[in-house]
Amino acid sequence: SIGTLYCWGANQRGQLGVATDELCAEYEIGDWPCALVPMAVSTAERFTHVVGSRPYPRPRAGASDFTCGISTDQRAYCWGSNGDGELGMGFVGDDVGEPQQVAGDVRFLSLSLGDDVACGIATDGLVYCWGNGFGPAPTALPHQWRP
Repeated sequence: SIGTLYCWGANQRGQLGVATDELCAEYEIGDWPCALVPMAVSTAERFTHVVGSRPYPRPRAGASDFTCGISTDQRAYCWGSNGDGELGMGFVGDDVGEPQQVAGDVRFLSLSLGDDVACGIATDGLVYCWGNGFGPAPTALPHQWRP
């Protein structure tokens, strides 16, 4: 339906936001059970911007697999692997299969993800990061960037 977020690809860590791989098992390629069919993400939120941490497959043990997006009210939501706090909601366990709002009352214009870390440009002009090296909640960097 209109405004629904769809994802596809690997889902070993819940990074697609799909409740279970069983929903798309018949469409698998190798270890990617959801590779061939877009699946609706398990959320009522609507997103204007979505980015994944792995733009291409990389066979690496412990590689971060998570996804984040900016909702229509400019809040950041993340889901998938949370081993280093990269979901921005504390250390609640390794994997979260549904979008969860990033902690704090920060509104974002854009997000960028790396291995185990997320950063975003906020509406106040500050850059916030969370995850590996920054802690499990958004931390403002000491510089203010203006376009």
